[in-house]
Amino acid sequence: MLLISAVNLFASNLFAQHLSDTIFLLKENNGFERHEIFIEPNKNSDNYKDIIDFSSFPEISNKNKNRYKEIPSKWIPLYSYKMDYYVYSPCDFSTNQQVGIYDKAIFFNDFELYNYQINSSKESNNKCIIYYKGLENEKTKLEIFILDKKKGVTVFKYTRKNNEVDYRLMVVAENARLFPLIINKCINGKTKEFEFEKIDFENIIDSK
Repeated sequence: MLLISAVNLFASNLFAQHLSDTIFLLKENNGFERHEIFIEPNKNSDNYKDIIDFSSFPEISNKNKNRYKEIPSKWIPLYSYKMDYYVYSPCDFSTNQQVGIYDKAIFFNDFELYNYQINSSKESNNKCIIYYKGLENEKTKLEIFILDKKKGVTVFKYTRKNNEVDYRLMVVAENARLFPLIINKCINGKTKEFEFEKIDFENIIDSK
């Protein structure tokens, strides 16, 4: 009897999922807090608009537009899951850092907007290097490696003092809808973020 009920419940869930075209990766409900992780089926959804909202950044004008031929100004993180790339709407938006590259400054937004003056830069085929002084005047070298020019997929490699290195997979913001969107929806309380796959960034860079 329990087996039949379980089968019926599973079939019902599959039917509901098919109707909505929404693939759920997680559903939790303890009565007060609800937690759902799912893949957004609608490329015109406001959820896409939220992750590419750069309204807190300065307007791009002739005075501050960036100087780079192959590096656009607005960037958002890209992630890997089951051998595919996804954009992400987190429970806590401070974990989803947006980057704005302007003529004389680089901007970061992870719940709070801050910027640093660009000291120098150089651009070559499929690569751009930007030098700036970051937090606490720390000298930082940002290398941008173009992986897919058509889709705007890149690796941002930050090198700081003591050769501390940090990598981010990034995509041009206006191309977000080229990728499926995973949404981490937390209601009435924050929860842990979705765990994406680790990326071998050096291998990706070396293979280009």
